[in-house]
Amino acid sequence: MQTRIPNGLVLASTFVLAILVGVWLAPHGHQLAQSIGIGLAAAGLAGTSLSVVVRRPIPAGLPLAFVAGLGLLRAATALAAPFVPWTEAPQERIEVVGRVDAAETRGTAGFVQVVVESVEATGRVGLDKAPAGMVRLTLPALPSIDVGDRVRVVGRFQSVDPNTASGQGLLRRGIVAVSALPDVENLGSTTSGPLALLGRLRSELAHSLERALPQPQAGLLVGLLVGGQQSMTEDLRQALIATGTTPLVVVSGYNITLVAGALMTALRGSAGGRAVIPIVGVWLFTLLAGLTGSSIRAALMATLAVGARRFGRGT
Repeated sequence: MQTRIPNGLVLASTFVLAILVGVWLAPHGHQLAQSIGIGLAAAGLAGTSLSVVVRRPIPAGLPLAFVAGLGLLRAATALAAPFVPWTEAPQERIEVVGRVDAAETRGTAGFVQVVVESVEATGRVGLDKAPAGMVRLTLPALPSIDVGDRVRVVGRFQSVDPNTASGQGLLRRGIVAVSALPDVENLGSTTSGPLALLGRLRSELAHSLERALPQPQAGLLVGLLVGGQQSMTEDLRQALIATGTTPLVVVSGYNITLVAGALMTALRGSAGGRAVIPIVGVWLFTLLAGLTGSSIRAALMATLAVGARRFGRGT
């Protein structure tokens, strides 16, 4: 299959030009620049994938659209209104209700980012204004929380320090306060549309395994397949933490590599499908398992690896 992909100089120039356009456009409409960037990048990626499937030359405009979209997104992200620390957070324990934006496990700790919807003081302090940003919770590893869940958190919150490197990094990610080991109550999922359908499918898969297998085997298998921790017994959770094997039940490169490798092997005789179908399968699996930071990073790396093999690029 012949391609008409522009050379590196043209792509780099397009990226820089798109950043300059984004710098001009962002002050007038940050959301507009971000939406255009997402649209261009998605259109370029989808068009390139379709060309590969039908075994047609890739039009030069598609890679240019993809690179231009990335440039606009880069400018929109860099020029977004900066977050400020939640300095109004009191020293007393307060109750926060919000939606989980990200949840992942690193080693023996779990980190959950929550978009705050409401704040209520549990003591003498009066506080009713939610911060303009997210709070990060440090919990025991493998918390029983998924992205999109609504949670009630009771604990002490500490404003991030903008004068430290770690504090500046948290602010760039939209995190304005942190809390260590608060009390967390899961109020249920708030997702709707296709993501809600995938969530129900994940729950049905977990329930089917729980009915077919005893514990802790069922909880371990659910974790291996879709990274779900809700089915795990506390004994299994603590055993995984103690032995340092929590990455096995967190969707990451291991799980996604198995999915991509299995699909590429099954489609060995299909020239176009050997690249596109594994990539689609990887992202469907990532959506099914929940869009955590580790799963998105692994899916991006798998997409690059499968694409490189398809176009004959060595590692």
